[in-house]
Amino acid sequence: MTPLTEGDWNSPILQTHLQHHASSSSSYNNNNNNNNGSSNDNANSSPLGIVALNALAQQMHDARYQNALELFQTMVQYPSSVRGKCLASLAFLSEQIRSYIMNQVKNGLNGNNGEIDMGRGGMLGFLAKYVEMEMGGSGNGNGNGNGVGSKEEGMWRAAYYALRCGDLDCLKDILMGSNVGVDEKLMTLVQEACQIQGGSGIEKLMNVRQDVVDGVKELYRRVQSRNVGVLGHSQGLGHDDSGKEYQLAVLALLCFIPQENSVVQKTSEDYVFMGLWNGIRTDEECKENVCALAENIKHYGPAYFEDGVEQSRDGWVYAMLLLLCQQTKSGLGYLAGKGSDGFCIAVHLGLALAEEGIPLSDLTKNDDGGDMGDEDLASLVTVFARSLQAVSPTSALDYLIHTPGAIKTGIDTKNRKSLSKSALNQICRLILDTKAFQLLGGTMAKDGSRLTSGALDKHFGNAQVSEILAAVAEQSMREGKVADAAELLSLAGRYSDLLSLLNRQLSSLLVTDDVNERHFWKGAAEQFLNTYLANGQTHVLQVIEKDRNLSLGNTFQMLLNLMTFFDRCNENQWQSAWELVDNLNLIPSSERNIPSRVESFNSLSTPVQQVFHHILSQAMQSLYEQHSQLKSNLSEINQGPKAGVGAIEQRLYEVRTRARVLATFAVHIGIEDGVVETSIERMELLCKVGPFICGWRIWNTGPVAINCISHSTGNLDQFSYLAWDDLRIDNWPF
Repeated sequence: MTPLTEGDWNSPILQTHLQHHASSSSSYNNNNNNNNGSSNDNANSSPLGIVALNALAQQMHDARYQNALELFQTMVQYPSSVRGKCLASLAFLSEQIRSYIMNQVKNGLNGNNGEIDMGRGGMLGFLAKYVEMEMGGSGNGNGNGNGVGSKEEGMWRAAYYALRCGDLDCLKDILMGSNVGVDEKLMTLVQEACQIQGGSGIEKLMNVRQDVVDGVKELYRRVQSRNVGVLGHSQGLGHDDSGKEYQLAVLALLCFIPQENSVVQKTSEDYVFMGLWNGIRTDEECKENVCALAENIKHYGPAYFEDGVEQSRDGWVYAMLLLLCQQTKSGLGYLAGKGSDGFCIAVHLGLALAEEGIPLSDLTKNDDGGDMGDEDLASLVTVFARSLQAVSPTSALDYLIHTPGAIKTGIDTKNRKSLSKSALNQICRLILDTKAFQLLGGTMAKDGSRLTSGALDKHFGNAQVSEILAAVAEQSMREGKVADAAELLSLAGRYSDLLSLLNRQLSSLLVTDDVNERHFWKGAAEQFLNTYLANGQTHVLQVIEKDRNLSLGNTFQMLLNLMTFFDRCNENQWQSAWELVDNLNLIPSSERNIPSRVESFNSLSTPVQQVFHHILSQAMQSLYEQHSQLKSNLSEINQGPKAGVGAIEQRLYEVRTRARVLATFAVHIGIEDGVVETSIERMELLCKVGPFICGWRIWNTGPVAINCISHSTGNLDQFSYLAWDDLRIDNWPF
């Protein structure tokens, strides 16, 4: 494969394919979307189908590309067996030579002012004229020409071309219209074949009685060994006499006798035609023959078949030989390696064959050619799409949705085809690598709903787009791109997931040294709150209510308030910080309030519980700082007028009381954190009041031991209580 480069972007072949694919995909999806769920079993209506691609090849005036598509169109009409595909290849080659002969004759007549004798029958007239042109006017294809050897040679040439075109009726007319004698055995075989109903010319020949075929085989051996023609008289034929060669070729084809190095094989297509024809009679014979032919073609390689061929630079000559021999994987692989244009065409051919259900594999004797349907074709499409994504992410998406794979996601396109797991993975990669979130995923309305304006909406319904964007967000989270994940979740309309993400981020950044990260997420959260949660009933709130996750919104607002609490602490606004955290109803206001706050703590969401030790630590620090300031104020008052002393002492008492309650609350909720313990110890030493628990170990029953700092001595003492009820503050001995 040759990945596309920036310089390939202006290739007419690439641009034509991209425009065709984009416009036809959009039209096809819209038509299917308007069918009210009715099924559409016509695969050819797909923009990737062979018929649509053939129309594109005609538009491009690329005959070789068109030939390949016509070959596959023919294959679709035959059984999918090895023999069926072989018959399809022969039918294609017959039609090709028929068209070639007719065009050659028409072109020759235009230059020489000649005309076809249409009275002799349509194709018969073309064959007669073609043979006449080929022999330089010495033969007319029915034994009535002038010149040495013209009668026999002209007739046998015309007979050969009739068989090469697969036209038995034309062959019969040539033999019967000849004015030279034709062996009765030969006429019997041809007439019997023409009487068989249905099937192509070669299929009719395969059903002729064996005794009739044996008679013509004997005729072939006589001509070959004794140089005796079917005319019934001896001829002194030289080794290079083409009349004899055409006669032998006709007899060999009618009896399915292999011929090697015949002069009638003028082109590589003739070589393949004869090789396929001679081994078609049984399935086993057919497989062996096709495999042997393919091995020979691969043995000689592209240089042998393309040497001196003007059109060989694009790879079509060798690729077509491989395709004719059921070497689809090798043929497409060879095209893909012939420059960016070949790569582009190989991708489209591969997708077209997959669309039609034609296996992209190489036929081998052991059936181990390998299926290109999943891994190889997926790789081909992926490399092609990645080459496009830097210039046009939407074009890349148009192809990635068709990435094949055995595992399906359950996400259906508008034309009711299930997206493969491989396709979903590649779409995720495209969106994350390009960051074209709005271009591919759409934009947001003021109420938080998604506007269906993205490239994904061309291929999928709204629910499916949401599912894809959610998958991309999940992949983004795994890669640590949390901000991208948040944006993708909002586009996906997964607001419960988005709130969970925001809650995790806010809780993890309550205490951090990364100021910029904290500022970013706090700003994003506040913008989300002000836009979608604080302005009445919006689409976002409707989604959260439908998900029954309003508690996530409560947690979200609490974490934002805690963000402000920590900001005030960092700014030494201790009084306002305390007032804020006290109003959040997270900590008890009195001893009697402790049980209800313990119950509230146990019902808190995980993100809040995980950071609660930081909240307690900063709350205790706030009390410590307030107490220090009050003591300082009291000291200043004691040096002057005594006014206000009572109020300050009252406030000091309140601070100490709240500190005791906070310490007890920490014990009850099982907080064991060194920072919290240190804050409590500092508070006790400053206040010189009551025991503040430093190293808690609480049991619900039995004796309880508490390490305390004595108010009177300042030493660490241990007090034992017989039961939990004795732990009430008013029972403490201080």
